[in-house]
Amino acid sequence: MRNITLTYRLPKTFTSKIHASNLAVYVTAVNPFLIHNGDKDYDPETVPYRSSRVTPPAR
Repeated sequence: MRNITLTYRLPKTFTSKIHASNLAVYVTAVNPFLIHNGDKDYDPETVPYRSSRVTPPAR
């Protein structure tokens, strides 16, 4: 799960006081399960640099 969005629609009693027909508040969390440990970040969707073995292309 990468993104979580919560929506709260304000009640008509409040929106009618400010002369609006509909009003909603959105809160979004991007990558909420990213683990942060001091200066080292762990992202489950990436490969650590040391463990990726990249060979140069053949000439």
